[in-house]
Amino acid sequence: MRYGTLLIIGLAAAVAIGASQAPPSGESKAPTVVLPDAPWPPDVRLVYESDTRAYYRPCGCNQNSAGGFARRAALLKDLRAQAAPVVLCTAGDFYGTADVFNEAKSHFVARTMGELGYDAIGIGEMDLNFGLATLVADVRGFKLPVVCANLRAKNDSLRVRADGPASATADRLGSAFAPYRVVTKGGARFGFLGLISPATKMKKTAPKKDAPVEAITYSLADPIEVAKSVVPELRAACDILVVLAHMSDDDAVALLQAVPGIDLVVLGHDPQGRPLGQPQKVHDASLLRATSQGQNIGELDIRLGDDHHIAETFNRMHIMDASYRDDPEMIKRIETFEEENRKLQKELFARQQVQGDDHEAFAGSFLGVGACQSCHVEEFDVYAHTRHAHAYATLASQFVHRDTNCVGCHVTGYGEAGGFQGVRMRGASVDLIDVQCEACHGPGSQHARDGSYRATAIQSCVKCHTSNDDPDFDFATDWPKIAH
Repeated sequence: MRYGTLLIIGLAAAVAIGASQAPPSGESKAPTVVLPDAPWPPDVRLVYESDTRAYYRPCGCNQNSAGGFARRAALLKDLRAQAAPVVLCTAGDFYGTADVFNEAKSHFVARTMGELGYDAIGIGEMDLNFGLATLVADVRGFKLPVVCANLRAKNDSLRVRADGPASATADRLGSAFAPYRVVTKGGARFGFLGLISPATKMKKTAPKKDAPVEAITYSLADPIEVAKSVVPELRAACDILVVLAHMSDDDAVALLQAVPGIDLVVLGHDPQGRPLGQPQKVHDASLLRATSQGQNIGELDIRLGDDHHIAETFNRMHIMDASYRDDPEMIKRIETFEEENRKLQKELFARQQVQGDDHEAFAGSFLGVGACQSCHVEEFDVYAHTRHAHAYATLASQFVHRDTNCVGCHVTGYGEAGGFQGVRMRGASVDLIDVQCEACHGPGSQHARDGSYRATAIQSCVKCHTSNDDPDFDFATDWPKIAH
């Protein structure tokens, strides 16, 4: 039997915007919910996910936050203890955002994925956040089975040599990683092809001085054209062809329309964090997606035909909430990492408090809560007694106040000109920690008196109080708690 929460609908929104990652409990929890079995004994199980984004723990935004490697490790142990072998893969974005706090977390996630025994790893744009050289170092150091056919290295030192027939294909394509790999389990040969759409490359968030680096280290070729040249070769070498596709739904459909011979597509890169409860059929292929910071793990049970190809499938989605037990060994690894990382981050934090990251950090558009207090005395008194006024402390108490996945919803003006810049600067004239007035109403320098400034506050709530991070949020019910 498999444990978790059954996803009834085909699409479930699971958007996660910055929140503190709750530490795993010290106890191994027993699962309380049972998922239905396939109507036949599976020959092999494909376990898939994407977009972990360095969330090695549940985000902690609500009491039943899903995700975390402690639960993932326990689930994998449970599945591997059953008769049908497990094939484990990801469609990429296992690294976090481009900052020093998430860099350490990203390395830890990469190392842990190697220890969890992934069979194939696709890559996404976030996996390039710290440069191709950093990703290559982790792939080599942790022996990660990364596949990507259309990311071309412009320097041979940044190429990870492929094995077997894939080596010649990698040389022909100039790819930085093996374009594909074949894994045999349960009597079937799984061929994994990795592709990333150039359209997924987001605005670079690393320091400006590093901007030219990616242009001289790699390029992204057209995934459809590359697939046309590789799929026939891989099709001849495998029974089940799986594309680890880091791209939009539309791009994946276009790929399947242009390239025959693909059986399964594991999708990555879904900003809205929507798992697919049931595979989406496109021609003869099926689209699969389990996403949103490790909160969903997909499991496709496969019954094989006499030719070792897919005869029948049965999909389930594990929503990795508190009904799943934690693996005690993984908890210990996480605690050891966090103890080491805390020391490193304190040192880096002290340096940034003095030096700063951006000389244009204080443009003057955000004035700080003190400016509001001078005129709105009664409103300030109400605000001072709300949890908004102490939002930053909830992060600082766990030393995750530098985590860009979390801090945006605990400070004021994060990511905006003149807003909070990721670190409290010594000597700064304005301190923008906590969810101050301007976090909801907008910059004080744009204060209007026509009613629009108040309307802005109402609209801002759902930026952080999302259906995933705060599923019980209701404006009509929650507004009286802070009414002013």
